[in-house]
Amino acid sequence: MSLTSDLDGAPRPVDIPGVGADHTGAEFDIGAYEYQFVSPPVSPSLSDALDAGGGEVGLTWTDDNGTTPAQYLAFAYDVYAAQFVPRGAGGTIWYPFPPTAHSGPMDVAETGAYHAWISSLWWDGTWLPCLNPAALIVYSGIPHAPTGLSVEDRGGGVWRLHWKPEIYGTWLDQIAIYQNDIGWIAPLDGPSSDYPQFSPWTFLDYGGLAYDASKGSFLNGWADFALPPGGSFVFFLNFKAWDAATAGPFAFAATP
Repeated sequence: MSLTSDLDGAPRPVDIPGVGADHTGAEFDIGAYEYQFVSPPVSPSLSDALDAGGGEVGLTWTDDNGTTPAQYLAFAYDVYAAQFVPRGAGGTIWYPFPPTAHSGPMDVAETGAYHAWISSLWWDGTWLPCLNPAALIVYSGIPHAPTGLSVEDRGGGVWRLHWKPEIYGTWLDQIAIYQNDIGWIAPLDGPSSDYPQFSPWTFLDYGGLAYDASKGSFLNGWADFALPPGGSFVFFLNFKAWDAATAGPFAFAATP
């Protein structure tokens, strides 16, 4: 095919009878060029996304293109971390699947709320994300390390620990206090002081059964502690998963 012929090699343009000035040599009938129309690919559609255990999201998708892309690329947004889940040292967010796949597990590792997508990458570089991302909670895996820790002096020997609450992938916040030059201590008063069997730990649970709600909040991420005067203190906090056994890494913050 060229500008002067069609796919069969027939000359184009041609004189179309009844159009313009027939057979005068001055007609400008273009005629129809023949060409092959290839429909552009469409996005895959996510059928399901669920907690597959072990910190993995099980994905299932459909693709109505009739041909296979170069590969499928899944990716996920971590609500607690407020970022797309990174993959490896290069900082990529893509979790690849072969071009013939229509299901498979995507590792997210940590418990919590996620948004998940499947996308297709085509040979010409076209990238098509699904238009129906899924929102889900992953209960398996390891809880996040707490973020946003700070310590506020409330006066009168009372210190308030603040943190970013994790209300989806965690059922229990565990707090321990270290006094410099002494070691681990129990607070003079705190959210779990009415439960001496927990000492020296402070527990803030999802159901509010292990602490005084006037002295802390699982949902809002804070806890008040009365501590010995004149000391320097470090607060350690970690989250526990819904299986009641798996604990995440500690984060810490010190009194000013």
